[in-house]
Amino acid sequence: MPIRRSSLLPLLAGIALTACGGDRAPAPAAPAELDPAIVAALADPIMIDPDLVSQNRGNAAITLDRFDAVPLDDVSPEAVAAAMADAARLAGGMIKTAPEPALSDATLAPAVTAGQVAAALPGIARECLSGLRYGYTWAASLPQALPVYPRGHVQEVAGGAGCGLRAVVFATPVQPSAVIDFYYTQAGAAGFTTQRRRHGEVDVLAGTNGTATFEVRVRPGADGLAQVELAAGA
Repeated sequence: MPIRRSSLLPLLAGIALTACGGDRAPAPAAPAELDPAIVAALADPIMIDPDLVSQNRGNAAITLDRFDAVPLDDVSPEAVAAAMADAARLAGGMIKTAPEPALSDATLAPAVTAGQVAAALPGIARECLSGLRYGYTWAASLPQALPVYPRGHVQEVAGGAGCGLRAVVFATPVQPSAVIDFYYTQAGAAGFTTQRRRHGEVDVLAGTNGTATFEVRVRPGADGLAQVELAAGA
């Protein structure tokens, strides 16, 4: 019985598709859509697993919430230069140098959580601290003058819905003094009166503007990253 050409077409098409696709891996799934507000607030963040802070993270990457696989830490001179260039753009083109710090004998232990960072901010009401909630979305409501340092490696963020308190822990390959200079420039432009002090190796910049207050603590960290604790409230 003769075979019709039309009956062969589906069969040939199936064979062709099988031959073409047999050696190829399935197409990767499209990445989850990121919230633009969060991405903008974090200035292209690189998240760090808090459990790996004291370890070599040469091959570490994590997935958190709606964020996909996270890039590895980059402490190269190019990464530092790019972060500082972004900071200068945010500051209007020029970073001012902060005054020399007043020296203090008091010891400041590193914060483990964003809640501890918030609790260290002077004048914060107890009920505000008790209402703190954790989540990266709080970074989107940091004061405009006090964002996460560009390309900062965010570890944890907390905020209070009713009191305007925000606290974040992050790391950056930029030198601690450059971080202090950035926040000094930003705070001064926003009308804050600032004071700088040093507790051992911890550099601290604090400021007030009416009822608004903030404090930034920067200390040398592991793997060439400076550790930053930032809290702001109103």
